[in-house]
Parts: sequence; C-alpha cells; structure tokens
Amino acid sequence: MDYLYKNKKAVSQIIATVLVIMVTVSARVIVWAAVSPIIRDKLEVSAECRAANSAISIKNFCVIEENPTGIPGKETYFLFVKVSRNSEEINLVDLDFVLENDKGISNSLSFVEYIAGTELEPGSIEDLPGTNQGITIKRSFPSMGVADKKYSYLSIAPIIRISKEDVICPTGRKVRLKLC
Repeated sequence: MDYLYKNKKAVSQIIATVLVIMVTVSARVIVWAAVSPIIRDKLEVSAECRAANSAISIKNFCVIEENPTGIPGKETYFLFVKVSRNSEEINLVDLDFVLENDKGISNSLSFVEYIAGTELEPGSIEDLPGTNQGITIKRSFPSMGVADKKYSYLSIAPIIRISKEDVICPTGRKVRLKLC
C-alpha cells in the first residue's frame, strides 16, 4: 500500500481548476458561435421590417360598394387605398393588404401576386411606390363585406427582400374601413 502513495501521478488542484475553466470557456464559445448568427439574422430582419413599416403608410382609403344588377348578394366592393413611401431606402418587393374583422379574423391579399379564386387583378413590382412617391390602388373584392361588417380594418404588411430572401414584415398601423 505504501507503494501506491509514493508514486503520485494525480493532477494537482491548480491544473484541475485550469482545465475546468478551459472546458467552461470552450463550451460558451461553441454555444455563442452556434447562436450568434441566428440572433444577428433576426435582429437584421427586425430592423429592416421596422424601417419598412415606417417607410410605408396609408394616406387615404375608402370602399365603394357597387351592385349594377340590383340583386342582393351580388355586390362588388372596390377598395381605394393611397399608399405613400418616404425617403427610407428599403428593398420593397410587394405589399400585403390585410383585411380584418372585429373578431381578429383576417384575410391577406397580395398586391403583386395573383391570388387564385379571387378577382384581384395583380399589380407589378414596377407599380409599387418608389422612394418619396405615392400610388393610388384600386382593387375589387367581391366578398369584402364592409357594409355587413365582414371586414372592418385594413393594414399593410410590407414584403422586403433581404439577402435574396423575401420577408413578410408585421403589419403597420391598422385603420378602420369606411364606405366612400
């Protein structure tokens, strides 16, 4: 037994402490290297979306109800929206018009893309407002139902391009729809 204690080849407490610190620091570096790109990307998207929402605004809007046949239930609604853009540089590729009712149920309609099953006529990227410009958009929505309270609010969600990827930003200010 005395022989075991004479040839001590154990690690000293100082070296053990240094090893524990090195392992802890290494683990933190590995976790940070994995997580930081995710956080950085989210922060970039968030900042770009904030800029896009502040750049795009609804200036004027109203809904016209037409029923040329006079038959109840055959109404067509036309949404007129004046959208303006300030001098902020954003890579705007589309606008989503979000129609929402009082219960929070919403329907999103794209400005550029054609939505199958609707009478929405698509616009084009060239039709979107440029820097310091405004456009008036007229779209027909056969089942918009402003008069019967199907939809009560309108908001716009800008779609921007970040690093070759289209990002749908959260909607901006919500406005109450009204008949013209």
